[in-house]
Parts: sequence; structure tokens; C-alpha cells
Amino acid sequence: MKVPQEVRIPVPSEVRSLCWEGDALVDWLSGGGRLTLDGTFTHSYRDWCYDRFDAAVATPDGRCAVVYERRGTKGLLIHAQRPLREINRSYCHADQFDYPVALARRPGGRVLLVHCPQDYNRLEIEDFFTGERLSDRPGPSPDIFHSRLMPAPDGRSLLAESWAWHPMDTAYRIDLDAALADPSLLDATEGRELGQPRFTDAKNVAFGADGEILLNTAASRSEQEGSGYRWWMEPESLARLSATTGEVLHQVRPAVALGRMMPVGHTHVLGFYQHPTLVELSTGRVVHRWTDLDTGPRLGCLSQFKSLPPLALDPKHRRFAVGTGREIVVVTLGDV
Repeated sequence: MKVPQEVRIPVPSEVRSLCWEGDALVDWLSGGGRLTLDGTFTHSYRDWCYDRFDAAVATPDGRCAVVYERRGTKGLLIHAQRPLREINRSYCHADQFDYPVALARRPGGRVLLVHCPQDYNRLEIEDFFTGERLSDRPGPSPDIFHSRLMPAPDGRSLLAESWAWHPMDTAYRIDLDAALADPSLLDATEGRELGQPRFTDAKNVAFGADGEILLNTAASRSEQEGSGYRWWMEPESLARLSATTGEVLHQVRPAVALGRMMPVGHTHVLGFYQHPTLVELSTGRVVHRWTDLDTGPRLGCLSQFKSLPPLALDPKHRRFAVGTGREIVVVTLGDV
């Protein structure tokens, strides 16, 4: 493999979040401060007046963003660096799993907000700018706690990392084209889970090359150590799935637990559990591991942590950025 290009960029103050905007990085939690890769930093003096916001998502062009409390109930929509409107979610177990929110830019340019504004188990689709509800439907929704939501690059589908009682990670692909035509499909989850349901597994998903879905699982293990127990997460599987049927196309046992993922072309994937780790899809072997970069202990929906380092992923350009205090590290991978 070619040696990854690593650039370390000093910043005047510690960044709180990172989102890509072209070749720049934006810290939406700090009001929208902008850093270009040549080291130029443009301050923002905006303040969202709520210090508990600790996460952000944004459209690739940076026009639309959401700042929110990852393990809380409050979020704020931002357009052109100005507050647009507040959003909320149910209090039910909100301190245990990530706030479900995503921005999807449709092929025609319309920006959709997908979230759970009323009940933890009811996904809704709204127009980002007007708040128009596009997913009104009768009847109840299945008893699933929706958590991390990830739109496809083309804005036509969505992956949902969710969980169900008694706590078990689940994951689904949602066809936004179909759901906008028939909103009841947002609740048609029976038989559509990605991967096999197992109580011991933490489950993470991501869109791979050509619209395929990548799925990894890890199982909780323990052994007695002195008067207590030692716990760890053991990698179980790394699979490529068909986006249309969910069928497993290829599956291996990875050498390490992966957590959140980013595809690197058709042959490799980056996992971000604890440290960025490049893994070969066909074998699960570790190609490279950045042990000097901390990317946090998030694994599945229900992992517990005090905070997560700022992390921005750019699969199109095969690069990622990590905030490490007064420095941002940008790693670009060429052909592997």
C-alpha cells in the first residue's frame, strides 16, 4: 500500500466538532469556525447559547447543519450560519443512545431532515427549511429505538443503527424514494433487519462502494480477574451486503473490532473504534493502525462514553480528520 499522507494542522483553540465542506473543515459547535487545509482558520463569533451541544452533522456544501446533544433531547437547525429552528426528541432513554438525526440532499437538491421529533420509535421526514412533514401516516410504529442515521451520498436511502429491548442492536436500510411515496414503509421493519439479531453483538453499518452496505459486529466478553471482571469487545464479523436484498455477499472475521466505518474504495474499510484502523475487506486483516490517534470507544448504539474526539469522514476523497486538542490531523489514503 502507498504510505498515507498525514497533515497536522495547528489551531488557535481546541475544536469541538468537525464536518467537511469541500476541502475545508468546519467546527459547527464553535459557531462555524472554518479551517482550510493550508492552515488558514476563519473564526466565527456566533454562539448557540447552549453548551451541552456536543455533535454536528451538515450537508457537504455547508449550507445546512444541525448541532445537537448526542445523549440529550435538544437540537438546532442552522442555515447559512444562522439559527433556523429548534428540534427535540423523546426523553425515553435519551441519555443512553445517540440522537437520531440526518440531513439528506435529494437528487433535485431538496434538503430533508430525518429525525424522531415526537416518539423514540417513529421516524419522520421533513423539509429542512419549512418543517413541512412529508411522512404523515396512521397507525403505531414498531418498538425500536432509532439512533445513528446515515444518508447515502445520493440522498435516496438511509441507514439506521437502532436498538430494541432487551437491549439488542439492530440496523436497517430505509429507501427514501419509497418512503416519500408511501410513508408507512418507514415502519415496515419486520424481516428487513441487516444481519442476524444477537443479544451480545454491537452492530455498525455504513454505505460501501456501488451502494453496497458494510456491516460489522463485535461481541461483549468477560473473564474473572482478581476480585472483579475484565470486559472487552471481541470482533465477530465484517460483511458486504446487497443494498436491495440485504443478502450477505461476503463475510469474514476481522482481526479487530471496527465500530464506525468508512469505505476506502472497493477493497478496504476504515474502522474507528478506539483508533483509526485500515482493514482488508476480503480477509479482515489489519493493513495499518494509527495508534497515536484517539477516535473514541463508540461501538454499536449503546456504548457509554463521556465524550468523543471530533471526527470527519470523506469517503469520496479517501480521507478523514481527527481533532486532537490544539491540532487537527488529516489523513489521506491513496490506492491501497
